[in-house]
Amino acid sequence: MVTTDNKIIGSKIKYYRTKKRITQKELGNLIGKSEITIRKYESGDIQVPNNVLQAIASALDVSVINLMDLSEKEDAIHKDNAFIKYLESIGYTVEIQPEVLEWHYEDVIEDGKVIGKAQIADKETYTVTMIKDKDKITFTEKEFEEFQSTIKNSVDYQVWLKNSKQSK
Repeated sequence: MVTTDNKIIGSKIKYYRTKKRITQKELGNLIGKSEITIRKYESGDIQVPNNVLQAIASALDVSVINLMDLSEKEDAIHKDNAFIKYLESIGYTVEIQPEVLEWHYEDVIEDGKVIGKAQIADKETYTVTMIKDKDKITFTEKEFEEFQSTIKNSVDYQVWLKNSKQSK
């Protein structure tokens, strides 16, 4: 089961905030919180209440689920970053989209008091979209794993991998 870890949620808030190119102060202004509070959320020092998490997601144009800890699935894809780098080296843009299939609510507790509810992912999957020029293809989790396995066994990938290790 995936849990809502403050540091992971904080790092996702920071990731999407910087991707959108807004400062902590600007995000704070958008949701009615101080820059210091945003900094504490991003560092994982304090838990983000559910209503604030929803406001942050809205301000960053992402879903709440994107801000939650889906790292198990993302780590499964990114574990072998070499494969993603290989696809990028041959001109693909790779987009990974986690998706929660089943979830439940748990109480959010701050200073010993329940201040809201948080969604907790129980079962998740992902899709991977590869884009090159005008071509775009999306794989389910299983399809991407099969594709990755097939490509890893190819001569081109093995040569690229050996060259990339030697250049380090």
